[in-house]
Amino acid sequence: MVEAHVSVIMPCFDGLPFLRESVASVLNQTHDDLELLVIDDGSVDASREFVTEQASVDSRIRLFATDGGEGPARARNLGMAAATGRYLAFLDADDIWLPHKLEAHLHFMARNEVVFSWCPFIEITADGARGRTVASWRQCSAADLLDKRTVMGCSTVIFDRERLGTQLMPDIRMRQDLGLWLRLLRMCEDRGLKAQGLEEALVLYRVHPGSLSSGKLRAAFYQWRLLRDVERLPLGRAWVRFAAYAWRSVAARL
Repeated sequence: MVEAHVSVIMPCFDGLPFLRESVASVLNQTHDDLELLVIDDGSVDASREFVTEQASVDSRIRLFATDGGEGPARARNLGMAAATGRYLAFLDADDIWLPHKLEAHLHFMARNEVVFSWCPFIEITADGARGRTVASWRQCSAADLLDKRTVMGCSTVIFDRERLGTQLMPDIRMRQDLGLWLRLLRMCEDRGLKAQGLEEALVLYRVHPGSLSSGKLRAAFYQWRLLRDVERLPLGRAWVRFAAYAWRSVAARL
C-alpha cells in the first residue's frame, strides 16, 4: 500500500439527501490514511449537524462552516488552505467514490510518477441507478482542455501538492475547477512533470433531474468569465474559443 496522507475536500450546501452516502464513501476507502474536510456553506437543512455528529465518532472528519453564500470555489479554497495531506482530492457532497478509489489512484500515481491525475466517472440518478460511463483522456494538455471536448470531473481529481504546491481555485461561481485544472496542467508542462488520467471509472457522479436551459446559459456566462477574467485571453481569441465551446455544447446534444 502506498503510504500517503490524503486531504479530501468536500463543499456542502443543503446536501443532507446524499451527504451520508458521500461521507461514507470516503470513510470506507481501502486507503484510510486520510482526512475529510467538509466545508458547510450556510446550509439550512441538518447537514452541519450530521457532519458534527460524524466527526464526534471519527476524528478524520473536520468541519468548517461559513455564514453562507461563499460559493464552491471559496469553500474548496478554505478546505485546501486548512488541509494537512500531501495529496489533495475532491468530492462533491452528492457524489460517491468506489471503495478502492484512493488506493487505485495513489498506486497509479506512484507507479507512473504522476503528480496530477483524474479518471472517468459513472453517472447515477438521484435514486442511485447507474447510467453511462463518461470517459476522460489519459493524456491531456491545457490546450486540449480549452479547445476540445474533454471531461475532468471535479470528484475524480487528485494532485500532489508536495510537487505542485497548494493551488487554489479562481473565485468564480462556476468553471472554477476548470480554472484550477488548467493551471495545474500548465505547471506540469512548464516543470516537466507528469499529468495523466486512469482508465478505470472510480467515481459515481450524481445527475439531478430538471436541468434547464437557464443552467446552460449560466454555464456559458462563466465559461466566458473563465476565458477573459481567469485566462485573460484577448477579446478575439476569447471569442474563438467561446464559439468552439458553444458548438461543442450544441453538438453534444444532437
